[in-house]
Amino acid sequence: SQKRGIKLATVDLPLPVKHNAPQQQRTFTLTNTGDGELIVRAVETGGKVATTLTPGQRIPAGSSFTAKATLDPGRQEYGVVTDFVTIITNDPTRPMRRLRATAIVED
Repeated sequence: SQKRGIKLATVDLPLPVKHNAPQQQRTFTLTNTGDGELIVRAVETGGKVATTLTPGQRIPAGSSFTAKATLDPGRQEYGVVTDFVTIITNDPTRPMRRLRATAIVED
């Protein structure tokens, strides 16, 4: 049986960010620390953040994939904005991971 593993970090957008600022974009990296191919089965967000990571993405053993997380400050309420990118993979040990994205939207 092949092992799969994931390494994932949080995404913090600039603090604070102006409400009329352009879209804020950050990258995050999914690293396959196992010895079998990692397959992304599903990707969901709470609707405040968009991501370029899509279901079906395959990451070979020992490799990484860098995706983008984007937040549009003009579409958010003022104050602290938090959203999550939920990633479901074929990792048998921990198939679901949540990536937190935070920002403070100011006037």
